[in-house]
Amino acid sequence: MAASLPASRTSEFPVRMAVSQYEVLVHVVWETLGRYWPGGTDGWCSIVGGPRADFRPLAPLHPPGRLVPEWLAPVQHPGENTLAENLDRVRRTPPGAIAAELASMYPHGPPPQLRPYAHDPAAALERFTRAVQDFWDQHLRVRWPAMRSILEREVLMTGAALVSTQGQHALGGLSPRIGVDEQGFVIRGCERIVRAAVDDRTVLLVPTVAGPDALSGHLDQPGVLQLAYAARGSDELWASEPVSHAQELTALLGASRARILVAVRRPETTSDLAVRLGRSPANVSFHLQGLARMGLVDKNRRGRRVLYRATPRGASLVALFLDR
Repeated sequence: MAASLPASRTSEFPVRMAVSQYEVLVHVVWETLGRYWPGGTDGWCSIVGGPRADFRPLAPLHPPGRLVPEWLAPVQHPGENTLAENLDRVRRTPPGAIAAELASMYPHGPPPQLRPYAHDPAAALERFTRAVQDFWDQHLRVRWPAMRSILEREVLMTGAALVSTQGQHALGGLSPRIGVDEQGFVIRGCERIVRAAVDDRTVLLVPTVAGPDALSGHLDQPGVLQLAYAARGSDELWASEPVSHAQELTALLGASRARILVAVRRPETTSDLAVRLGRSPANVSFHLQGLARMGLVDKNRRGRRVLYRATPRGASLVALFLDR
């Protein structure tokens, strides 16, 4: 990460910072759904489609009660955290840890969004991580350089404030929903006020790109207290949103075929694509046939399964628009 911050210490506790692609994605999903904090903006809604977007594959990120299981929202590390690293951590979650947390969070049984993790956790984790990767590729990959610039600037500004002012004052200015006193943090939630004592833990600050009231955290982890909040200047991202490369690909192929072409950069069956994209198998099959006629995808049989994959021409087209 170009803008790194060594451990700073307020008069009470050490503070570190992190930049995380995964935390940014989670906050974008929450912001778009409009369920997690008041005063959200329409910025991300206008970019990713708002209520019209199909968020069913990412439903585990917004269960009832605003409590996301730890295995789907892992604590970050100081410094830079890539999406690939986080998805690998999510995939490797032990089934026993999933079962224990579900039993603790939902003694009467998990909500519909999380039931697949109780029945077949490995398959559920694989579906979820693929959906996250798809969402990143379609909506956030091309915007990451601009988002990263905002986040790294926030790291530098916060680091300078921690060094030049009293720590409590600097931390209390991060978000209108964060207060700081001698014991730790006072978090103004959507429904109640929560106190989080720091004790002997390190405070890990994770700026994200969202509306000004965006805030989430890991408040009861041993060794670290993590707070993810909206970086100053986040609204710069959508104030003058240009036509993105993803939008150009959509204009060329249509929204459905663009999503499918991006998804089949690795081999997929029609039924797997239907689940990932929230569409019927017949709809996916129709668009795959259209892409095949254009020479952008082909298929081959492996046993009883028919796998579709982007041809070199299709992969080059996706790379032209999404990987530049």
